[in-house]
Amino acid sequence: MHWLFLGGIFGGSSKKLVEFADLTKRKCIETIKKENTIMWEVNIWYLIYLEHPELFDTYISDHNKTMLIEY
Repeated sequence: MHWLFLGGIFGGSSKKLVEFADLTKRKCIETIKKENTIMWEVNIWYLIYLEHPELFDTYISDHNKTMLIEY
């Protein structure tokens, strides 16, 4: 098993962050309507990652100082 997100820590250019926010909103609404449920935000982010991997740069980290040092 591996994790793609360390909680809510992420960053980027304002253009990419607004694009990500718009995609997140659309995916949340789609999930609520289609599945009749809500979903943990990192699971929504993962679905967006699968559809738009070009928006993400990944790096290896853990829940320690590497979260920011490797950014």
